[in-house]
Amino acid sequence: MAVSLYMESCLQKLVSYFDKAETRIKNQNIYNRLTAIGQPFVASDLRIAAKGLHKLKLSGLLDCSKLLCDAGSADGRIVALATSCFGIPSLGIEYDPRLVNVARQNIGRLQAMGIIRKVPASIIQGNFCRDHTYRNVHFQEIATFYCFESNSYCLANKIIKESPKGTLFVYCSQNSTTNFEGLKKLMTLSLESDSKKSYYIHALMKTHRGPFVPLQH
Repeated sequence: MAVSLYMESCLQKLVSYFDKAETRIKNQNIYNRLTAIGQPFVASDLRIAAKGLHKLKLSGLLDCSKLLCDAGSADGRIVALATSCFGIPSLGIEYDPRLVNVARQNIGRLQAMGIIRKVPASIIQGNFCRDHTYRNVHFQEIATFYCFESNSYCLANKIIKESPKGTLFVYCSQNSTTNFEGLKKLMTLSLESDSKKSYYIHALMKTHRGPFVPLQH
């Protein structure tokens, strides 16, 4: 029970912070525009992500002692969630330079507020599918990749080719049937947001080497 109470308290602080952060920068037109790669910015639902990561932790699939990468980290909220509420050392990769600046400011403020404590949290700018983005961190050292409605096939392909066996790929989507050839699906969680939207968190793992071929739906 104590863990659940702590998790809820931590999550409440983050939700409150990011609600205020969105209000604070709304005049910069960052949250309601196309990003640098031409996609609309959609913030992850912190409660959905927290429920999913908590269930993956309880199931033994999520190793909280090893590095997590949020691929397409936007304003840094998943990095903040993973570090503050789960104690997972985390890295966020974001292509859009304005979102990178916002994310770094958010992480810095949360560290100053004591919400993120003693757990490594960083944001880098780059394309998470390109090798040079990982010049300061080895791609193979990342134990868990988190991806929300982003370039998931590109990332899955890179995991298949380069990650060690046992690497976890957590994909959050509104699609209940997402599959990636070459990654073994271990679990699909069906979760509902406060706005009654249905989300699915798919947990997949690299279990063997082989060519990557996206399935056609």
